[in-house]
Amino acid sequence: MQTKPFRDAVTILFLGLVVSVSPALIACSTKSKQAKETKEAPSHTVAEQAASDLASPTPEALAIPARENPPRHLRVVRATAGAGGGELFGVIDETGKLIVPMGERSIREAFDVGDGQVYLAIGTLTRVGLIAHEEKGAVPSQFDAEKWVVPPQYGELRMYSSQSLNAVGGPYVVSGSAEKVFLYNLKGEELKTGRSITLYDSPEFDKMGGPFLTVTEEKDGPCEIISLRTGERIHSETLWRCEMGPGIFPVLVASPEKRYGYMNAKGEMVIPAQFVSAQVFHEGRAQVAININYAIALCGGWHSGSPPEDLAYNGPPPKGDKDIYVESCSRGLSYWLEYLDVCEMGMVPASECEGEPLGNAYIDEQGNIASLFDYDETFAFSDGHARIGRFGRWGFIAPTGNCVIGPGNCDTDPQFLHAEDFSEGKAVVKTFVNAPDGRALEGRMMTESNYREETVSLDTPGVIPESAFITKDGAFWIRGLCDAKSFNQGFAYVRSCDAARGAYINHEGKQVIANVGPGDVTIHQERLWGPDHKLGGYGAIDKHGQWLTPYRLAGLPGISGNSIYFVIDGTLFNQKNAQGLVYSDGWIDEQGNIIWPPGWNDPCTDTQGYVIWPDGACR
Repeated sequence: MQTKPFRDAVTILFLGLVVSVSPALIACSTKSKQAKETKEAPSHTVAEQAASDLASPTPEALAIPARENPPRHLRVVRATAGAGGGELFGVIDETGKLIVPMGERSIREAFDVGDGQVYLAIGTLTRVGLIAHEEKGAVPSQFDAEKWVVPPQYGELRMYSSQSLNAVGGPYVVSGSAEKVFLYNLKGEELKTGRSITLYDSPEFDKMGGPFLTVTEEKDGPCEIISLRTGERIHSETLWRCEMGPGIFPVLVASPEKRYGYMNAKGEMVIPAQFVSAQVFHEGRAQVAININYAIALCGGWHSGSPPEDLAYNGPPPKGDKDIYVESCSRGLSYWLEYLDVCEMGMVPASECEGEPLGNAYIDEQGNIASLFDYDETFAFSDGHARIGRFGRWGFIAPTGNCVIGPGNCDTDPQFLHAEDFSEGKAVVKTFVNAPDGRALEGRMMTESNYREETVSLDTPGVIPESAFITKDGAFWIRGLCDAKSFNQGFAYVRSCDAARGAYINHEGKQVIANVGPGDVTIHQERLWGPDHKLGGYGAIDKHGQWLTPYRLAGLPGISGNSIYFVIDGTLFNQKNAQGLVYSDGWIDEQGNIIWPPGWNDPCTDTQGYVIWPDGACR
């Protein structure tokens, strides 16, 4: 089972975005250590909140005034002092102004928290630490230990700042590795440590009473969900998984047995713990997995002996769509019991019989079963549809639980050999032409009756593989392709079977750029950076194939955060400029202007051929 990550929860490796807020959380660390030493049950409260200074702020209290000079988006730039010279580092702002002059100290990243306050992540061999920097000159090659805001440590270092975080004690600094991570404030105080810590900071979480912090102190240990407004743990249950989402979110509850349920931001179990696995809600639906005992209870009990194929629902009136229960109970339980039989008889690999037999389904936010519950695989809803897999083939369902794309009953006989999520109104699928009903015939196709695998070779006469796009009504939009990739910001990759390389098309089906592979372009802010086969080099084009940049770069640029950068090949550009520097990288702003190196947006500047301007551009 797979799901989309919730993008407002930022995670770094195993660390997460580590954030804490106040003396309340410092008290939490001390209290947790005391609980371990005395082997007492963990407290339900993260901090001993003193009424005098830890009153819970209201949402209005989190609204802090905007800074007079808001934070700038800073970029690190590199150069060398000519042939054989050492590497130099500096920092520029959004306009390309050099605000930290080039120097020898290795700058890994630069942070502006507003009002001219700049902090630099400085590398020392395998470690990285944080210093404060005043815009008065280059970073000194040596400085005293007390200059470190965060001392150098193994791993990564990042700073996080937002209006809601700063209202509860931010900005915060995360430093450490996958084994252990530390949280600091800008006073250099260590506030929290943990094995895995994640911050949930977005407008949705603010409305829920956030920001929030999830903490796991030990590998495979229990976790906590902490409100950063109060410093308190929001729940009383012992949890073994804490993955927050907007609204209600899945948690793994320790007792009486480890099962998943759904909790709200007040720590209340809105949907009881009853699922073998559970995912975050997307578009009002969440994926869950259930075992056969849950299904038997759901269907009103099961008597000894094999169930009849046409078993009707005989339990209490379901909360959801009764037809879904009837079909799931008659088909799903028969499938599971047969599955147990074939496992006992050794008819399928032992690896497929390990653990509890699971059925995958969708629920609504009230906990009602909102689909059939015997799917092999389920994926998160996207563009109003969700992919479902059964017996190695794929179809799509709607939020009602009805299978909406596929011939006949696509729940029992999904159409596609493979499918991707809907993106921008279309989905990429793989099927076969010239096959009965257009169904997919190759791959793992276990039938309910005999559980044998049936395979049709690509060499079978009359069976031709194809990739295709479908629309939300299930109609083929473009088909007969040998390769296709999902739409991304208005562009999609396609390749016909008679071509070695493909093209990118727009939503009108028109070609935007030809003779490319999927790795030959960079897509950013609804622009595609790709090769110009006529003039040479790489430039940016729009969704109609019109070139947006007057210049071309010698190499394909990349994406760093919200910026476009390019690495300058030293074999092309190896001559010192007026300042005696050989540049190592360049940056491009949102309008497509080259803001670094200095002067490179001017067609009359000598860029040694790395930036290519049309003939006659320099006048």
